[in-house]
Amino acid sequence: MKKLKQTFDKIQHNNPYYTSWVCFVQAIEKRNYNYRILKQHFNILVDKGEYDLKDKTALLQQLYNKTRTET
Repeated sequence: MKKLKQTFDKIQHNNPYYTSWVCFVQAIEKRNYNYRILKQHFNILVDKGEYDLKDKTALLQQLYNKTRTET
């Protein structure tokens, strides 16, 4: 779990113009995180102003699918 935050911070540091959403997507991509971990870190790391609260469940499902992608 600590590794996800470290990866996120590294991406954010190396790409200061990326939004927290973009950094989070890159940090979780192809890393097989479970839904609970994704949701927990999403709430902490992604700025709430970058997504509509009513779409949060759908966004989390997309992220979960992205972390499972092998391509």
